[in-house]
Amino acid sequence: MEMALAVVRLIIGLAVVIFLINVLMRYLNKYTTQNNDSLRLVLRVALSKNLSLGIVEILGAYYVVSMSEQKLEIIRQLDAEEIEQLEANLAQKQAANEQQVEKFKEIFTKAKLTVRKDHKDDED
Repeated sequence: MEMALAVVRLIIGLAVVIFLINVLMRYLNKYTTQNNDSLRLVLRVALSKNLSLGIVEILGAYYVVSMSEQKLEIIRQLDAEEIEQLEANLAQKQAANEQQVEKFKEIFTKAKLTVRKDHKDDED
């Protein structure tokens, strides 16, 4: 009996610790998250574990940058034609993602209706 009580106390203690960690993380997130309208990471491609290339928008200008753990280096600025191609590509990817989300919703709705129908047939 004492062992069961100890296990219950342990589980309750762990639940309290996890809850407090969650509350603390939410509180700290308010102060560590930075909303910066003048700087935006548009695209990032990992080349290795510690190295990636990215496209960053800084005050309306787009730059290709190299990012590593030690430094961030601007490689070059994109010209207007490249920016147009980039924005078109990003818009195309966004549209494709939205189509995939809609397809998933349709599949999920059909599956949900099938499960409900099967469940209703089982009850009868």
